[in-house]
Amino acid sequence: MLGHDGTHYTLSGNARLNDILTNLVCFLPLGLTVSGYRALHYAHHQHTGTEHDPELRNKRMRSPQWDLPADRWKLLSYALADLVGGSLQDYLIIVRFAKPAMKA
Repeated sequence: MLGHDGTHYTLSGNARLNDILTNLVCFLPLGLTVSGYRALHYAHHQHTGTEHDPELRNKRMRSPQWDLPADRWKLLSYALADLVGGSLQDYLIIVRFAKPAMKA
C-alpha cells in the first residue's frame, strides 16, 4: 500500500522526498524503483479495464489467483503460499514490466 501511495506522490508533499522514501521503504528492498512502478501503474490508470491495461494483462497471466471475489479460505491459501515463495512468479512479472524510467 505504501508503494502504491508513494507512486501517487502521497507520502510527502515534496516530490523528491516522496520518491526517496518510497524507494527506500518499499521498492529498493524488492529490487524495483518507484519510477519503474509508476510508469507501469500510470499506464494502468490511462487504460483501466481495456485490453491495453498492463495490470489487467499481468493478472490474466496468473489467473485464477486474481479472480475476485475470493472466499477467506482461498485468500488464506494464497497468503500461506506467499510465505513459501508462491508469489515469486508474480514478482518476476512485475520486475519484467516495471523498468526504471530512463533519464534523457
